[in-house]
Amino acid sequence: MMPSFFLRVLRPLRAFRDPSSIQNEQNEPTKSPFPTQKPIFPHIPQNQTNPTPPIFLYPDHANPRTLLAMIKHTLLTLALLTPAPFLAGCSDTADRANAARMNITDNPNFHRYDVALPPHELLAVAQRVLSSPPYSIAVTSTNKGTLTTDWKPYQGAYHIVRYWQERTRFQVAIYPDFDDPTGHSSLRVTQETQTRASDQGTWVTLLDEDRSDRAADLALTIQKSAQAQSAH
Repeated sequence: MMPSFFLRVLRPLRAFRDPSSIQNEQNEPTKSPFPTQKPIFPHIPQNQTNPTPPIFLYPDHANPRTLLAMIKHTLLTLALLTPAPFLAGCSDTADRANAARMNITDNPNFHRYDVALPPHELLAVAQRVLSSPPYSIAVTSTNKGTLTTDWKPYQGAYHIVRYWQERTRFQVAIYPDFDDPTGHSSLRVTQETQTRASDQGTWVTLLDEDRSDRAADLALTIQKSAQAQSAH
């Protein structure tokens, strides 16, 4: 018996030959054009009004070799796409962590500020600048021409609905001049910054923002104060 969709196409042509054929075909039950194979998952209930199961339930489409090839293709695609952003994220995190560790140590990329004062006088100028406004920071340690300060609070970056809190401490290093160690000296200032969301939060090292401008401002302030003293 011809499938129903062929009958709908050929019915107008057959009507010229046998007008009674259309009525006979309408009385015949409609059969599915798909093969009547038993599903490989018999426990899945079938719709009685549509006895044809989904196409993936036929054994022809459940060939183990076909399924294995599809799985291999999917795994290969994931293997090629996944490592790229993962490795990039790891590299970016490592670079930011290394940059944060170098904030409080000697970094050759920081500028050197030369002053026409002996090292011990420049050290005294730096201590006076740190203890005076607008800084007013206590010096927590002094070791062979290197000053380490206490934390100074700052307003941090804006996140969603509020500004986060930040705090920065500085390290001021005084070096004698190579050509005139008793009459000239230089200084370098480094900084370390931490941040937190609120008073109840935990301080963590700031990695997403660069606060080296704070160290540069402090070094410039010390240099100007030392130049003013040397001019007298």
